[in-house]
Amino acid sequence: MKLAAVLLGPALIVSASGVVPRFDFVSAPSRLSFVNVSGDDAQEPILGPNGQGLCAIDFDGDNRLDLYFVNGSTLRLWRKGRSPGGALLRNLGNRRFEDVTRRAGVRGPAWGTGCAAADYDGDGDTDLFVAGWRESLLYRNRGKGVFEEVTKQAGLRVAGFPSSAAFADLDGDGRLDLAVSRYVDFDPETYPRDEVPGKPCHYKGIPAGCPPLAYLPEHTLVFRQSPEGRFQDQTADSVLPAAITRGFGIAALPLFASSRLPDLYVVCDQMLNRLFRNLSSPGLLRFEEVGEERGAALAYDGEAESGMGLAVGDVWERGLPDLFVTNFAFQKNTLYRNRGESFEDATLGTGLEAHPNELGWGTALADFDADSHLDAVVANGHVYPQVASLRDPLETYEQPLRLYAGDGAGVFEEVHVPALEEPRGRRGLVVAASTTTGGSRS
Repeated sequence: MKLAAVLLGPALIVSASGVVPRFDFVSAPSRLSFVNVSGDDAQEPILGPNGQGLCAIDFDGDNRLDLYFVNGSTLRLWRKGRSPGGALLRNLGNRRFEDVTRRAGVRGPAWGTGCAAADYDGDGDTDLFVAGWRESLLYRNRGKGVFEEVTKQAGLRVAGFPSSAAFADLDGDGRLDLAVSRYVDFDPETYPRDEVPGKPCHYKGIPAGCPPLAYLPEHTLVFRQSPEGRFQDQTADSVLPAAITRGFGIAALPLFASSRLPDLYVVCDQMLNRLFRNLSSPGLLRFEEVGEERGAALAYDGEAESGMGLAVGDVWERGLPDLFVTNFAFQKNTLYRNRGESFEDATLGTGLEAHPNELGWGTALADFDADSHLDAVVANGHVYPQVASLRDPLETYEQPLRLYAGDGAGVFEEVHVPALEEPRGRRGLVVAASTTTGGSRS
């Protein structure tokens, strides 16, 4: 799978009601040189279809947000040690970027999956963690546009198949810790190919890679940062191993009205989502899993969905973070409304349940039209290119990106942007505003 990166800037659109809002976009792909590679053409092993994430990071302190693109590989390239590696694109302003990956020293893992950016060591420069299958790397920003890979020195070891990560002060000691969601147990030599012996896996009768349920799930990891700047794996003491996950997106922030520390929410594939209430104290990371009990694990009908992407924002403008989860094809995307100490699936009637045939991945809640209300954006794309042989207009591999205007009261209206609706095999998505010398945004 190859995905072209697209940069967005001002242009003209029209909403479904005919009202012209103040957020319009134009794509400018020719100025970005990164190409994402994730799996072979058949997308058989589960490593491939999931794609990668990306991070917005002002790594050089010039007040322009730069872009770090995580990259995958193919098993053939990976076995030969020829994986393409990620890319750090320095923002030059006016939607122009320069590839500084080699100079900055952040090529990334052989098969990357996601990333998180934060000033974990408190020196004023933003650092970078890049998650990857069998290899995750921590890059410490040394200033002047250069990073140092310090994974071993920091005592950080992330095993298995991580998907995404978040920095947060989980125990309230003033230092940033690290939470990492993980997906499934994948072995390139023994991964499942048959539903039962002699019967290859399929999707709607089409030969395809085996689904997530064919793989053993993993669990979320948490690493506490010590005063010496090392990361201690406190997963075993945190109760997290008892709550298995096929985890994709992860968020770390106070999620209840009574929360005093960041809680963890993990979006999971083909199983209930996980909500970990934070019970930590300085020096000790501990959580309890309360997702089903507090209404953030299942859809309104009590069924588990296939969570992919996650966005957090105060949709109803009540001072509480709501949760928006993208899901698999023919499942709606789900908006969990925060009731203070619990959540409810409040999707129906919001407008975000539109296009259930599409398969959502990266998503964000952000104010695109500067009206003080959160809007929503969803990147879509099927996991199997083979669906083209179904000749079903409702189920295609390449799908549009969807944009919805929010009103601050939980209602969204889709707006149509030709530059965004061009069908693509999208996965990751990042939303960022960077002020350049002329005051323009890109």
